[in-house]
Amino acid sequence: MTELHDSHEHQDKRRLIAQLARRATALEQKWIVKTILKDLKLSLGHERILRSLHPRAMELYSHSSNLQAVLEAIRKKPDSTADEQKQISGMINNIFFQTIKPMLSFRLSPHRVGGVVDPQPAVPGGEMPPAPRLVLETKYDGERIVAHIDKDAGRLGLYTRNARDYTGMYGPAMQSHIFRSVQGSRAVLDGEMLSYDELAKSFVPFGNNRFVALQLDANQHLCYMVFDILYYSNGEDTYDLRNTPMEDRRKLLEKVIAPIDKIVEVVPQRNINSRDTQQILKELDSAIERHEEGLILKELSSNYACGSRNRGWYKVKPEYDGLGEHLDLVVIGGYWSDTAKRRKQGSTDPSDNISHFLVALLKERVSKHQLSIGVVPMVSPLTKVGTGYNMEELKEMQKRLRGIVFC
Repeated sequence: MTELHDSHEHQDKRRLIAQLARRATALEQKWIVKTILKDLKLSLGHERILRSLHPRAMELYSHSSNLQAVLEAIRKKPDSTADEQKQISGMINNIFFQTIKPMLSFRLSPHRVGGVVDPQPAVPGGEMPPAPRLVLETKYDGERIVAHIDKDAGRLGLYTRNARDYTGMYGPAMQSHIFRSVQGSRAVLDGEMLSYDELAKSFVPFGNNRFVALQLDANQHLCYMVFDILYYSNGEDTYDLRNTPMEDRRKLLEKVIAPIDKIVEVVPQRNINSRDTQQILKELDSAIERHEEGLILKELSSNYACGSRNRGWYKVKPEYDGLGEHLDLVVIGGYWSDTAKRRKQGSTDPSDNISHFLVALLKERVSKHQLSIGVVPMVSPLTKVGTGYNMEELKEMQKRLRGIVFC
């Protein structure tokens, strides 16, 4: 498996997979494939497994995304606790060109905005806690990208929130622009990669980045919208900014980035009164009218916590309150459940073993009379749906499909 991970050539990967298949039993093949697909279905998250191995293992993983390096670090037997802490701190402090897990925003439904951003006294009639100082950002519908820039070495690294290296995909189109925009020699930036259409004068819907990156359409190009800076060097002084309040990071970011219109920009940010819940909701309504995803609220005092979702960043989207757009779709197929939890044990009816659904749009309306005389409506398959419903709702859908599902 290590050889497979380290291999870069397609033919070498095929050879190694063939060797695994020949040597492994059927049961071993099953778990090898599940491991490669990251689909173990153990009802046990990697966070719990790592924390059971070492109290700071998950922290190490969030700062490197390198499982092998984390396991090697926690297996070492230092002479003292102080030596162990020094070793772990050394790994965490090494951020440059490490595939870190970026900081995440706490999902906040619109009806809960007031309780979170405007905390009330701990006891009725008690002293009001200070309101957090908030800023508002647009929630862009792009791809989260952490950029590592070393202008002296001519090196750029672009990594997704899941630590995938997209340098080869976005680098050819963006490296010269990012190098020209960044003032200084080294930096680690956090932002969203989007696609911009010069004719429509708007960002292209999510999902087009890879096509746009090929630069086949002269009217569309990539745009990196930067909202944070984690690390900076001007050639003389170097700063790790993760423990610096966001207010100060933002001031530095605006000095470091020389904007290139609709190619490399700093995400606009404005102050908002955290106690004015109605104003925040009005801003959300305006974002919806502009066909934006939602809002991002950030506390000016927040530090940058890699991999964390509960550190002063909030994401407000209409669908968190069931206010998103709705589509009437037709179920035209299903996929077998790969977990026993989603299957009805002992049942021979195919519907009781389906947990994901293939849904479609009707191409034309068909009346009840037409259906009664055997007219079959034409449909266009749209997507696969496997989330958004609980176990009780799944059982109800399986019940309604019983007797009409054919293999």
